[in-house]
Amino acid sequence: MNKRVIAIAVAASVVIVGIWYFGVNSHQSKSIKQANAAAAAADAQASSLRSQIAVLQREKTQLPSTQAKLAALKLALPDTPALDKLVDDINAAAAQAGVDWQTVSPTKPATFAGTGQSLSSTNVGGAQSVTVALQVNGSVHQILDFVTRLNTLSRLLDVTSINLASGAAKPTAQLTTQIFFVPSSTGPATTPAAATP
Repeated sequence: MNKRVIAIAVAASVVIVGIWYFGVNSHQSKSIKQANAAAAAADAQASSLRSQIAVLQREKTQLPSTQAKLAALKLALPDTPALDKLVDDINAAAAQAGVDWQTVSPTKPATFAGTGQSLSSTNVGGAQSVTVALQVNGSVHQILDFVTRLNTLSRLLDVTSINLASGAAKPTAQLTTQIFFVPSSTGPATTPAAATP
């Protein structure tokens, strides 16, 4: 009788342990695995966020430099021909170089298509160009100094040709230059008028 009771008790214990293992322990094990997976995903997300924060902090420190570059670019490539400012800059360069400049003759703005291409080619970034002819009088040294100063203007100005005529008291130079601008709208650009200093 005692052996039978012991056998029943052992069998019952095995059943109880089995129920606990497959019921409670298995459920806990599954929950632990899910929690571990969630923790790993949270760690990965936190690592990604830390990387993004580092990038944003680096970009924040570079923001003043980027803004300064953008301001310089806007001066070099304004959204209008801004011929009044150009005339002031040319006048200042002429005064510093000691040349007497006689005329400035801008042409109608045209679509800029890049070097070696016709104006009917694809527009380069929406850029427009204006050809500006200048006539100045001065010594060769003064004229070269003037051209150097034109090349250092904050406005992007390309000196495409220089024709020097001597024989008078002071040589006369005919300069052909090109300025650029990028219109902010698609409206037609206004035709600039010739100006004299």
